[in-house]
Amino acid sequence: MEEREILSEFTKSRVTEYAALLNEIAESYLPEEEKGDECYVTRADLFAQKEIDSQKAIFFRFLRSAASQLAGLARPNLSGSVLAEKQERKIVKELINAGIEIKEFYKTENRNGYTEIGMLLRARERTYYDADDIARLLTEVLHIPMLPPSEGHFYVRDEWTTFCFQEEPSFQIYGGFAKVTKEGEEVSGDNFLMREFGDGTYIAAIADGMGSGERACEDSEKVLMMVERHVESGLAVKNCIHMCDEMLYLQHRGERSVSLDLMELNQYTGECKIYKNGSASSFLVRGKEVREFAADRLSLGINPRIEGYAETIFLQSQDIMILASDGIMEQLYDNMEMFRSCISGFADKTLSDLSMSILQMAIRAGGGVIRDDMTILAVGLCEKGALPVAF
Repeated sequence: MEEREILSEFTKSRVTEYAALLNEIAESYLPEEEKGDECYVTRADLFAQKEIDSQKAIFFRFLRSAASQLAGLARPNLSGSVLAEKQERKIVKELINAGIEIKEFYKTENRNGYTEIGMLLRARERTYYDADDIARLLTEVLHIPMLPPSEGHFYVRDEWTTFCFQEEPSFQIYGGFAKVTKEGEEVSGDNFLMREFGDGTYIAAIADGMGSGERACEDSEKVLMMVERHVESGLAVKNCIHMCDEMLYLQHRGERSVSLDLMELNQYTGECKIYKNGSASSFLVRGKEVREFAADRLSLGINPRIEGYAETIFLQSQDIMILASDGIMEQLYDNMEMFRSCISGFADKTLSDLSMSILQMAIRAGGGVIRDDMTILAVGLCEKGALPVAF
């Protein structure tokens, strides 16, 4: 198939995302405001500062790597596959008949290796066109099920706009969660993320800031925000986790940390990467079988030289993944048989019901006292068109 340079507008939209991410990273490393008018620098402080400078060098290497990716994306030899002439002609004709102008149209691959269509479109004479209708047209012509953009622009308007259409994944995702804040605190130190990114990538994660309250919430929220921005920009989750580890260490010198439990799911193949940094056990439920994933690793921000836990598994249709914060699991470690029985026998329950059942079990195990922030996530998948065992 003929190769041609990707349209400049399409490339610019991606470059802009990378540039915004790098700016956010740079801002996160601004020194915190010093308290007090004067301070005496001891010899111990000087040695500590040398250690910080050494860690900063690691971060700058990361920045150079990210900048290299940015430069590679902007190179003029970036190419995508041009559609077959007959297919392109039919699509262009249908769009023109609907009052839509098309400047460029390219077929490429998303991060998971499946079809992505980039289009630069504009409606004539203030005509508006639904992106869902364009996705149906692409499906009909390409004989590949295509989905409209999952976020951003949903209608073609009278300004040139880039639209990205993705091949429909093989697996559908459904889920539920439950959480409660530690008694005496107004804000939970736990934060979580459950999101489909539109290119067949799904992330579920729990970040638990050290301690509780606003400061713990701020730290855990920052980690998940960086994860989300990385995935949006097409960067590797593993690199992001390492960067967050360094960021927290440089900012707080090991005095503040965040535990992270994260699953990255490829919705086309079922490949699931599990990352753990100081987090509690997570569980795979397959029928009546329950498999535990546990790892004795440091939380983010304590020692970035020590790698976290990472494992790759392949999920099947009807599998359920359970992620829990340590506030949940610390109450259930002495009741694991009851816990396993609960998560393997959840027939006729939704995943929200299952999550709430586990949360209530943990509270009862703690004598009704909520001694720590508690968060539980339940994520299930089923093949497209199949009925899930829960929803």
